Amino acid sequence: MASPHDMPHSSRKPQIAIRATKLHFARGNVMLISLLILLSILLGFAILGMTMTVGQEQGGTVNLNKVIARQASTACLETAMDKLGRDASYAGNETITVASSTCQILGVTSSTVWIISAQAVVGNERSKEQVVLSSRSPITVKSWKEVSSF
Repeated sequence: MASPHDMPHSSRKPQIAIRATKLHFARGNVMLISLLILLSILLGFAILGMTMTVGQEQGGTVNLNKVIARQASTACLETAMDKLGRDASYAGNETITVASSTCQILGVTSSTVWIISAQAVVGNERSKEQVVLSSRSPITVKSWKEVSSF
């Protein structure tokens, strides 16, 4: 049997061309598969990043609503303290608008101390605060805290 070197020059060219073509297709397939794997990984990272961003935005909205509710209830307490300092008979029980939020001054009770309660709701977030005054005039704050119930 004749070796490829013994064959005439013209009959060797098609075999070499076929081998080179197969090798070229094999390299192309490897590149395409590698590219598909890389794109799949990048797409996964993009989806993960978008999911995390949406979750953070939702959490950020909840936190922002809580902060706005707290600021509104604080503004109510400050308004009530100002009114109580000017009028000893001030009883609260009113709703006021603070910026774009509303809050309620639920009441002012007095005995040896004055207790003022206020609440505000923004979205699904609620803030309830209570201040205790040891003196009405001049206003002297004994305690100020956020409470879960009145």
